[in-house]
Amino acid sequence: MSVTEAAERAYNRGSWIRFVLAFFPVPLFLVLFRLQIDAWVYYVAGAAYVGFGVLLYVMDGRARARRDAVLQAAKR
Repeated sequence: MSVTEAAERAYNRGSWIRFVLAFFPVPLFLVLFRLQIDAWVYYVAGAAYVGFGVLLYVMDGRARARRDAVLQAAKR
């Protein structure tokens, strides 16, 4: 396996992990506790969902920059 393939594979694997960590916990919490939570908790959960989405975007941008740096180094 070449360096570029390894970089692509690591980025893709990390992207799935980041995606699951960003978008899975909040909806799971709402589904599990929907009968016990008050209405205001949905606003907090919505803000957390948006916050996790922004965090995913930032983390993915950093990971993409690392991958691009490895690919550029491999081309040289």
